[in-house]
Amino acid sequence: MSEKYIVYCLDQPDSENLRAAAFNDHMQHLESVADQIYFAAALKDQAGNPTGSLMIVDAKSCADAKQFVQDDPFYLAGVWKELHAHHLGNAVGSWLQPATH
Repeated sequence: MSEKYIVYCLDQPDSENLRAAAFNDHMQHLESVADQIYFAAALKDQAGNPTGSLMIVDAKSCADAKQFVQDDPFYLAGVWKELHAHHLGNAVGSWLQPATH
């Protein structure tokens, strides 16, 4: 049974060229695994420059969530310097469907 994991990755310093070179492959990869992604977005600084990525993914374990990201072209190209994965507990928010009891 899969559960939700939040994964965030922080970019290497000065990785803009690596990110740009791998962008199309990254997007194709995300499309190919979209059924496992609950949410994905770039993290940006105040000037709008990418600084990392945030994803909520379906995985069987934290190790599987990390592997999911390690298969991403951004990871393989060395864009990300840090990778963090955490099990996501109960959540609320206007973008979530109401809980059923």
